[in-house]
Amino acid sequence: MQLHQVSTGFGKKSGKRVGRGDASGRGKTAGRGTKGQGSRQGTRKFSRGFSGGNFPLFKSAPRLRGFRNPNRVERRAISLTRLEKEFTAEEIIDSPALHKKGILRRNEEGKILASGKIAKKLKIRGIPVSAAARAAIEKAGGAVEIPEQLTESKEPKEN
Repeated sequence: MQLHQVSTGFGKKSGKRVGRGDASGRGKTAGRGTKGQGSRQGTRKFSRGFSGGNFPLFKSAPRLRGFRNPNRVERRAISLTRLEKEFTAEEIIDSPALHKKGILRRNEEGKILASGKIAKKLKIRGIPVSAAARAAIEKAGGAVEIPEQLTESKEPKEN
């Protein structure tokens, strides 16, 4: 093999040469059209909301007000009737048990509310429970074990 036999690379294509005469297909205005801002050099990229110098649409739309807490936890409501139907007496109800039964979806948290009636002795552990639901569960002979941070206090915290 000699130097003149070495290829420059299979399938390698040079870029389109623009502005090299009318016969090339990209001559004269080099594919930029005629006149205006887009035909000038260095003005190809506009910002995303640019409307040709007019007042942008996104600026004229109404703003979202207020604060969106990134740490907010959305909880799915779980009724006492559903717990009565899904669980047996003396069974421990916690987050994994609710996920296993299909009451809660993946990455979801729940809160037990006092909708419906309950007659079984249920043991609830580590799930937020409303005051009325707690009273109904304890009246039926069940127990509620909740960590301190999940209990809702009506009194303001003191510093």
